[in-house]
Amino acid sequence: MNKVTINRILTNPNQAPGSDFVSGMLFFTDNLPTGFDSTHRIKNILGGDRATLDALGILNDFSDGTGAVGVITISHLGAGGDLATVKVVEPDKTTTLCACTLASTDTTIALACTAIAAAINALTYSHGYTAVASTTTVTITAPKKLGKFLNTNTPLSITIVQTGGLAGSVTTPFAGGAASLLAQWNYHITEYYRLNPNGNLWVYFAPITGNAWNFQEIQTLQGSGGANGAMRQAGVYLGNCGAGGSGSGTAAWIKTVADACQAVKVTLDGYHMPVSIIIGTDISAISDLTTLTDASTWTDFGVSAILSQGGWINSTLNPVTDPGWLIYKGQGYSITDIGAKLGTISLSPVNDDQGWVSKYNLTDGINLAVPAFGNGHNIDLIADSNLLALLDRYRYIYNGSYVGLSGVFQNDNPCLISAASSFAWINNNRVFDKAARLLYLEFLPLLNGDVDVNTDGTPTSLSLSIWQSMISNALAPMTSLQPGQATTEIAGYTATINPNQNIVTSGKIVIGLQLGLQGIARSIIINLSNN
Repeated sequence: MNKVTINRILTNPNQAPGSDFVSGMLFFTDNLPTGFDSTHRIKNILGGDRATLDALGILNDFSDGTGAVGVITISHLGAGGDLATVKVVEPDKTTTLCACTLASTDTTIALACTAIAAAINALTYSHGYTAVASTTTVTITAPKKLGKFLNTNTPLSITIVQTGGLAGSVTTPFAGGAASLLAQWNYHITEYYRLNPNGNLWVYFAPITGNAWNFQEIQTLQGSGGANGAMRQAGVYLGNCGAGGSGSGTAAWIKTVADACQAVKVTLDGYHMPVSIIIGTDISAISDLTTLTDASTWTDFGVSAILSQGGWINSTLNPVTDPGWLIYKGQGYSITDIGAKLGTISLSPVNDDQGWVSKYNLTDGINLAVPAFGNGHNIDLIADSNLLALLDRYRYIYNGSYVGLSGVFQNDNPCLISAASSFAWINNNRVFDKAARLLYLEFLPLLNGDVDVNTDGTPTSLSLSIWQSMISNALAPMTSLQPGQATTEIAGYTATINPNQNIVTSGKIVIGLQLGLQGIARSIIINLSNN
């Protein structure tokens, strides 16, 4: 029947109060989406819905990929009733392209090839493959979404059940498949908004060619070229940068990237634009993750490194494939889950650990439903227990699950520095960063202003009282319980102002401020005994 349809399309979602949700995502490419150009590489993307991303050319249709091509050759003519079955081994299943029974009218090899190609094309709507027949061959083009996957391991096969002598073989295995970057970017942006529908994401497509790999792009994204200082957290995705970054894909590369990002973090702190940085590099070639470097010996307190991505969902139990895992198989390097991680950080109050089990379940039953590492290894809670403990000590972020509880969760939120540091965790850094921003804005109007002092140059009691009030006013958002939060963002603070400091001779106001950080239950011990 005719009907009236009303589609509700998210274009500009309601955003959370404050600016803690403002985020940035940094990709590297020389091939820009159609909504960007060489002079407009940075844009604010408000929403991860299809209409928004399609308008920017960040499509999820794999249109910029290249389908691998394979060739089957028919070497001997059969007869009516011969059955040719063509199959392809895909990442998650074996797909039958056709089961073609030759007709009695297929009296030449060319006609047999035409019949097989037609049988494949008749099912294109289902499997996505297309075929073209020639005199003795059938050339098959795979769906672009499979990217590089079919280029190896000879996944194409033909099986013939003879009644009249039909013979054929795979003469050219699949080759030439190339991954889609658009699908990769679309995935991370939509994952960001899946975890935080009320987020705000700035995206920068930085060039690969000529890149110095010092990650100054983070500063550009935060500065006048992008978020104008509002960005609180940034994700740097480097999966596809093997050709650009020297050493990309190795354990050493993680430290190179972390050190460079930390230098940018320190610079931005000096400009009163602090940001927490997470990095996702390619670890697909690191089969043994115990060879990763112990990051607890580093000093990159503003940077965190993720090892996680979605794993393979057993198609027998669940026919829906994690889209991130499929992209990973098609591109041949780590997809990571940096979009989801960035979304979770932007969703959480600054004092929260993103590994909080009751609040931050990462999966919707499809995306990130199976915890895995960026090298494609699905995480087994028992078999990998020693490895997981090691990676915890080494200060890396990954995903896991808990016995008896449905869901997938982040292990913790460490930064790449010793656990003994005051800046060892993302939540600690976000608390300090937020307090620094609030205090800066509160005290900035006093700069170069008059100060009421005693005859000896020390501040009067009125001046001391005003400054204490200003501290209280600045930190009020962090000491007040907000809707939906279990605690205030800080447990309190202690402000110390030396009443004997001489403002006249020094020209300085020196204030000591100690924040009371909220506790995080990173370990729970229950001693159970009989009476």
